[in-house]
Amino acid sequence: MQVLVRYFLNLRDIVSTDAERIQLDEGATLSDLKTRLICKYEGLAPHTLTLKFVVNDVMISDKMHCLHEGDIVFILPSEWEG
Repeated sequence: MQVLVRYFLNLRDIVSTDAERIQLDEGATLSDLKTRLICKYEGLAPHTLTLKFVVNDVMISDKMHCLHEGDIVFILPSEWEG
């Protein structure tokens, strides 16, 4: 399945893009996505404990939240106040 990942603030600089499509296995969770992104972008590693996730306009704190085909995942740094 594919999800669209959007990055904000300093995370854009770390990954050198503001959005990308990520291919994941069916049944993947936010935790799986986070692991995939840390492997792809080592610069995200220092931020892993403080990242905030919004899936389809809903703030999600449960890292075991299952993702679905076509989900839009916003990844926000801890300093995000929006």
